[in-house]
Amino acid sequence: MPLPDSHLKSLDLYVRFHVAALKRLRALYEYLNQEIQQRKAGKWRDPNPKPYSIPGLEAELDLVARMIKTHERLLALAHDNRGLEALAELLTSPDSVQEAARDPKGYARKHGIELPPNIEIDCILRKERIRVQINHSDRLAPFSITWMNDGFQLLPNRDRSARRKRGVHIHG
Repeated sequence: MPLPDSHLKSLDLYVRFHVAALKRLRALYEYLNQEIQQRKAGKWRDPNPKPYSIPGLEAELDLVARMIKTHERLLALAHDNRGLEALAELLTSPDSVQEAARDPKGYARKHGIELPPNIEIDCILRKERIRVQINHSDRLAPFSITWMNDGFQLLPNRDRSARRKRGVHIHG
C-alpha cells in the first residue's frame, strides 16, 4: 500500500526547500568557479586585486560542492520509494510499528534504505498515533522532519544538546 496522496503532498514542501537550496548553491558554485578561473587568468573585477584570495575562493567552492552533495543525498532519500513504502507499512502493520520503535535504523536497513551516518531516527507510538522523527545533524544542511499518521511536518532543527536522549519510545 503506498502512502496516501496527502502524505506525499506534505513531503513536497520538504522537497521544494531542497530543490530551491540546490538551485541557489549551484548558481553560487558557477559564480565562484568563474571568479576563480578569471582571477587565475589575471582578469580581476576587483580594482585592488588580492592574489591570496584565490585559495579562499577555492575553499569556499569546495564547501559549496559539499553542500550540493548533501542536499542531493537528502533529495534522493525523499524520492526513495523504499522509504515511502516503509512508512506506509507503519500505517497498516502494528508489528512493523513495534519493530521500528525498537530499532528505527534497523527497520530502514531491512527495507533497503541507506541512511547517512548523521541521520538520527526516533519512532514513537502513543496510543494509535505514530510519530517518526528524522534529524539530520550536519552543519552543511541541518534539518528535522516528522512523519505522523496524517503526513509530514517540517520542524526547525534544534540544537543537538537540547534534544532528549535517543532510544526506544513506546507509550501506551
